[in-house]
Amino acid sequence: MPGSARVAAMMAGASVAEELFFRRFLYGALARRGAAVAVLGSALAFAVVHIPAYGNRVFLLDLAAGGVLSWQRWASGSWTAPAASHIAANLMTIL
Repeated sequence: MPGSARVAAMMAGASVAEELFFRRFLYGALARRGAAVAVLGSALAFAVVHIPAYGNRVFLLDLAAGGVLSWQRWASGSWTAPAASHIAANLMTIL
């Protein structure tokens, strides 16, 4: 597999792994306390986890991205819609 294809595959895999955790498992656990708690809690956790990689300067951007992905989870009822969006967003950074 060429280098750029390998990077794209790794980014897609990371996107799926993150969405499995944040939008399937964490969102699912928080949803017992209501949709607002699930959306806000999983978005906040997503942003906090990205601080070591990207720093505080992009915290609000990561929080917004987490909010959109969490809203997609709520609106669609599935973690696969935000996973597809996350893959697309990550791949746009290398195209």
